[in-house]
Amino acid sequence: MNRLRLTTVLLVVVFCLLPIISILMIHHLTLSDTLSKMGTGSFGESYSCISIKNSNYEKEVLVSALKHMKTDFALCLDKSDENGTVRGIYFNKKYANLPMESGRFFKSSDFVKDNYVAVIGKEKKAEVYIKDNNQYIDVYGKEYFVLGIIGYQNETVLDNDIFINIFTDLEEPGNLYLIDYMSDRDAEGITEKYVDLLFESEIDARIIINGENYSESIMPSIVASRWFIGLLISCVICLTLISVQWINYQKIEICIRRLIGASIQDVIILILGKYMIIAFISFAIGFLYCNIFYPAYFNFLVKGYAVCALFIVFFILWSIWILLREPIEEAIK
Repeated sequence: MNRLRLTTVLLVVVFCLLPIISILMIHHLTLSDTLSKMGTGSFGESYSCISIKNSNYEKEVLVSALKHMKTDFALCLDKSDENGTVRGIYFNKKYANLPMESGRFFKSSDFVKDNYVAVIGKEKKAEVYIKDNNQYIDVYGKEYFVLGIIGYQNETVLDNDIFINIFTDLEEPGNLYLIDYMSDRDAEGITEKYVDLLFESEIDARIIINGENYSESIMPSIVASRWFIGLLISCVICLTLISVQWINYQKIEICIRRLIGASIQDVIILILGKYMIIAFISFAIGFLYCNIFYPAYFNFLVKGYAVCALFIVFFILWSIWILLREPIEEAIK
């Protein structure tokens, strides 16, 4: 019984590590992809630039029209000078996985009108001031609450940049907007429909350019994630070995239950119940980990859970097959 309990505890621990390692690996892969795109200004799979000639319009109209396209997108408006770039930004689901030195990047819930929040590059820290124990920065004479600081171990083109909520007062040097499509590649077709919708809203829009982003090579991502892949493989090996022991200790209990009249359905429900408890504990720990360290990137959580769920389904089917094929006479030994 003590061996069974120890094996169960080890199984829970390894299952808890699996979603965390998966989240870390996915985070690291997407970070490598972001770093490779950092010099282009576009972080999506495809992008478009449109020119808005109207002087009087609401940014909410631009965003609302894009939402009709039913795609993952980011809408950006830049103002650049010798001191860096101020980028007004909105995204509906996800954005690039930028390397954070402290704090967090935007969440979709941050993009409401007159919510003066910003994320700054690490070289802008000198311009930050403290007020009521919070960090603020002045952007075009407006006070912005600093959500986080972007920073990588090496210098990047974003070190002097400031990202702000697009629904605040950004001084517009011109009305040239960048649309980053974070999942779709058909930038040309989507942008044409978008421009048509803007014309229906009496906004004079013109397509300037369409393009696609590709990482220079897949190898940097593979090399960058080699340690996490190694950890994941080691975790799976440990999980397999511990599961073998756990199943062996379950055999006698299952055979006795079958001997006294338990049906195959009862056995399956018992095994499913035990694995579901383990899965719930591991998912809860993964949720807390992602919420604390990566609050703006819950898409990693879903992908990490998907990886973990595949392993759980495999081990459930494997356990059921092993336990049910064991002769009932085994319980008498």
